[in-house]
Amino acid sequence: MAIRPRKLKVAHVHLASQHDLSSQQLAILARGLSGLNVDQHAVVRCQQVAEQLSRVPYVTIGPLVSSPIVANCLLPCADICHAHDARSAQTGLLLTLTRSIPFILSYRSQTTVSDAPITKAINRRSRAIVCASIIDQQRLLQDFPESTISVIANTTGKGENGYQELEANRLAAQYLDVYCRALECD
Repeated sequence: MAIRPRKLKVAHVHLASQHDLSSQQLAILARGLSGLNVDQHAVVRCQQVAEQLSRVPYVTIGPLVSSPIVANCLLPCADICHAHDARSAQTGLLLTLTRSIPFILSYRSQTTVSDAPITKAINRRSRAIVCASIIDQQRLLQDFPESTISVIANTTGKGENGYQELEANRLAAQYLDVYCRALECD
């Protein structure tokens, strides 16, 4: 009899104050990951994002938070944290430093790469950075040549239901690959 591996537990953090591209990608990703039987817990700032995620199976929503420190305190134990926006990256760093939970960071091209020490620490400590284009990947590799940077194209989530499901599954499979590769670093 084969032993079934335990479920992967992913903690999503989205601290942007409004519904935006990163929250749209989070909702699509969460739908896809739920189809792969991945346990997910999300801590978000925006009520609209929380409502959208609450309709996805296998996703538990924590209380609304705006601070990376509070998000760090409220997240349950997880195998990996996925920081979906620039503000959430601080939560990922805190989880790594205080609870040894690795994190990956979704980078959006609207986000500027700062020279601030905290930004450098975040990018260096993340197990992986995911961006949406090769141009963004090349730009990030110039600043962080030692980082693992993957390209996963964004999806609009629009179109007929069959297409939406395919896109959610594509996103989930690609991110699951990133999560698994990031966890192999242990």
